[in-house]
Amino acid sequence: MRRVAEGIEDRGDFVVDRIGQVLKSREPAVLWLDDADAVIDQLAAPLARWREQAVDLTAIVTSRRGLREVPHTIVALAPLPHEDAVRLLID
Repeated sequence: MRRVAEGIEDRGDFVVDRIGQVLKSREPAVLWLDDADAVIDQLAAPLARWREQAVDLTAIVTSRRGLREVPHTIVALAPLPHEDAVRLLID
């Protein structure tokens, strides 16, 4: 069972690194992760790795909880009307 778990973890590392490579190839890049409440705690390590790989990466993460262990700026917004939310995304 341990070997299976290690294989899954290794695959996860591969996927995180591959995403970082793609982000680097598209620098400057903006990564938008919307409604990340359910995975916010698990995002800290991948985001740190992606920022190491793609130094010109801007990550926008929407969540009701803040990221831990990742340098970030918090901009608190109330729920936006659909048109305003689309305009913000495009801008």
